[in-house]
Amino acid sequence: MGKAAPRPYNTAMIPYTEALERILAEAPRLPGERVRVEQALGRVLLSTFCAPHPMPRFANSAMDGYAVRSGDLASASREHPIRLRVVETVHAGQEAGRMVESGTTIGVMTGGCIPPGADAVVVKEAVARDGEWIEARAPARAGQHVRPVGGDFPAGASLLFSGTRLGSAEIGLLAYVGLEEVEVVERPRVAILSTGDELIPPGRPPHGVEVHDSNAATLSSMALLAGGDPVRLGLCRDNPEELTARLARGLSCHLIVTTGGASVGERDYQREVLHEMGFQEIFYRVAIKPGKPVLFGRCGETLVLALPGNPVSAAVCFSLFAWPLLRAMRRRFPSVPAGWRAVAGQDLPGAEDRESFLRVHLRQDESLRLVAQLTSLDQGSGIFGSMTGAVGLARVRAGVRRVPEGDTIEVLPLLGGPMQEAVL
Repeated sequence: MGKAAPRPYNTAMIPYTEALERILAEAPRLPGERVRVEQALGRVLLSTFCAPHPMPRFANSAMDGYAVRSGDLASASREHPIRLRVVETVHAGQEAGRMVESGTTIGVMTGGCIPPGADAVVVKEAVARDGEWIEARAPARAGQHVRPVGGDFPAGASLLFSGTRLGSAEIGLLAYVGLEEVEVVERPRVAILSTGDELIPPGRPPHGVEVHDSNAATLSSMALLAGGDPVRLGLCRDNPEELTARLARGLSCHLIVTTGGASVGERDYQREVLHEMGFQEIFYRVAIKPGKPVLFGRCGETLVLALPGNPVSAAVCFSLFAWPLLRAMRRRFPSVPAGWRAVAGQDLPGAEDRESFLRVHLRQDESLRLVAQLTSLDQGSGIFGSMTGAVGLARVRAGVRRVPEGDTIEVLPLLGGPMQEAVL
């Protein structure tokens, strides 16, 4: 089947900001699902979670020592120690069988419940023990070494807010209050499709001009980091029938991300095939470098983001467009990850007609300013080495041919970069 006659599509480039706004406007709000707390790492909390009870639920000792009535020791000193009789010892997980009365004390270990009648704990090191008696040589303050009921938080306190990404501390907090399951936002399913006659899978020795496909592995890992469930659609030849079949398999997902085949080459069938499948085009071509031939729209309920085939362009565009989209789907707000202000550590190149996104390292100078340094002097879309170790993307506005060393520059985080945990 030859390539169909092109339709009179609009091919005018749109600015990056406008493209991103159009993408986010299409983001569906995914429903919630219940998962076990220990399986919720990286998931997004569906609704605000409030404490079901105070923590601690009961007053307990912060130290190993003796539960006392502080009034009994008001006049205690080295010269005039006060003796108290030890009537019981309480360990963590135990309750006292009797109350602390005047002239008595109950031994209590860390975490042990404060017995009735006591309002303070004297640490073991501060007393002298003689059989069933202790001698206290200093006064005790009411509340001393006691963790009070609700001292951490009261019942009904808002602990975690809707949209919170659950990390280890948040998961520990849910377990701390006894939660077994938590309601989180469903993971978006992201279909990944690489296209091109030249591509072969990693592991197969190349022959002639064959090229190993790196896009599927790169974008699948990025989708996973962004909170999605990647679904690999495999490699697709530059063949309309095969392309139609593989795209149809991805329609059960929330998002299809493709690489290659969406430009204007002789065998770039993707745009035409998508329209034959009922594709509603939202935009085509963005004024950015790398990544101009970006196509976005929807087939029914499934969003489609077609990216360039060059590995650098594909990864940069996934970070710029797919990451905010997946955040919006997961109800992570703001959807666009926050970046940094830095100074250029060297002259940075720009372009006349497009915004440039340069791969950079970040370091701190002696004034604790962030300094952006290019990962590679060659920032071409085919130079994948420029991606390794990159922390972010230095944004050079369209029409700026050069950012002089020392000028302030905006740096957007790069999904998969060393500093991503702060912005996931």
